Parts: sequence; C-alpha cells; structure tokens
Amino acid sequence: DPGLPVAVVCGHGNDSKHAALYLNYLGFQASSLRGGMAGWMQLAMQRDLPPPSSLDHLVQFDRVGKGALGYLLVSDGAAFIIDPPRDPSAYLAAAAEASAKVVGVADTHCHADYLSGGPALAAALEVPYYLHPADSSYPYDGTPGRLSIRELTDGSEIALGRASVRASHTPGHTEGSVTFLVDDEAAFTGDFIFVASIGRPDLGVNRTARSHRQDRRMDRAAMGLPGAGAGPVGRRSRCLSGALCRRGRAQPGSLGGGTHGRPAAAQRAPGNDGPRCLRALGSETGF
Repeated sequence: DPGLPVAVVCGHGNDSKHAALYLNYLGFQASSLRGGMAGWMQLAMQRDLPPPSSLDHLVQFDRVGKGALGYLLVSDGAAFIIDPPRDPSAYLAAAAEASAKVVGVADTHCHADYLSGGPALAAALEVPYYLHPADSSYPYDGTPGRLSIRELTDGSEIALGRASVRASHTPGHTEGSVTFLVDDEAAFTGDFIFVASIGRPDLGVNRTARSHRQDRRMDRAAMGLPGAGAGPVGRRSRCLSGALCRRGRAQPGSLGGGTHGRPAAAQRAPGNDGPRCLRALGSETGF
C-alpha cells in the first residue's frame, strides 16, 4: 500500500539506505533505520519514574531492541546503577544531569541472554560491583568466574545517600538472583518474577531443586515483603507486587504491567487495611 510508511532495516543501516531510496522512487514512503539493527540494539529509552521516599531520582532505561531494563537510583548526590548494559553512556549522562556521583553498580543476576556492563563500569569508576556469589561461577559445572565482586547476602544493606538499598536473595531464575528493595516501596526484581509468570529456572543444573526453591521464595515474599506505592511500571515489566497481591496480601484497585512507558496505578481497595503493593521494577520487558 503506497499510502503506508515503510521502514527498511539491515544490519548496519547501509544497504537499507539504497533500498529506501528505490522504494521512494517507486512512490512509497520509505525510511532507513539509521545504524540498522546494531544501532537499534544500542537504543535506551529513558523514563523518569516517581521515586520512593528516600530517593531524589529514579530513572528506568528500556533497551527496546533487547527487551532489557536497567535503573539509576539517586539520593543526596549519590547514584546507584542496577543491571547496566555494556554501553553505560545514557546512565552516566543521567547521573551527571542529576549532579550525582556513582557510588556502586549491581546486577540482580548474571544474565544469560546478554553481557552485563556492570563489572567493566564498576572497574572504570573504581566503585564496588555488587553480585550474589552464587552467580559468580558458571552455572553448569561450577567453574569459578574471574569477576571482582562485592558479595551480597540475603539482607545486605547498601548505603546510598539518605537511602538504604536492601538485597533479598530470590533464587530460582539463577542461583544468585536478588531483589533490591528501597523503603519497602520499590522492588527491583530482576528476572525473579514477572507480571503474569515467573523467571525460568532451567538455566543451569539442578533445575528441579531450583524450581522448588523459587516457589518457596515466592511464598516467603508473599509473607514478608509489605510495602506501599504505585503499580508496576513499564511494558510488561517484572512484578513482585503481582505475586503479593494475587496471593491475597493486598487488593489494589488496579494492577498490571501498564501501557508502554506509563504506570498503572495500584490503589488500596475500600476497607482494606492490609499492606499495599510494592512498585516492582524488573530487568526485562518480556512476558
């Protein structure tokens, strides 16, 4: 249909230029994607989210080509980066814009589908790289990794300005998966749990045992993680609060992944005195 726009894509945006020119010559409305798929994979959509009480800024970075999310937390001039990609320029620019110094970098887990930029970024900035030690070895044969990490345990506290970022060990997707909690208002869940499902527990050995541990941890989360705040943010973002609410700990008026880039509000139902849902923020946009 010549009346509809056409996007032409190739690996690096070179051949697509010629194809778009030819299509325009034929009467179509064609454009070439600058940088091709390589450029698309580097794109990070930045969203400023309502911060928890002890944070001044909370920024989400959506790598739409990869389906991955990362976060920048800022409190009293100190910044903390969660799940960064290999190109951290957008994160560093946002920290500079907030007049904040990065004091720590963390991964919620070792990612099986892309390379983390966390270790290199932490080394370049000479700040700690936080990771649970169970994710510092190869999951199939236990070969130790060569990462320099600041080890996280269940309940570890990371000072960030006037805020405290607490690590909760949530194994299942990986042995060392953690959820980061701020003010019991926001949970950065990694791939531990999704809006409508859970993170796959089959990446490595002992799959059945890990699946059982994941289920037990979900029960513990439902019992022990009270909180308050808005609904999950981002397109189909990972949602710890979804598990909490579906298990009867709270009855929000609205709960879901929301439309792309806009939060879905979660409100307490009339007469409900139970804990409200955590605003849960994950590391991928799948499911």
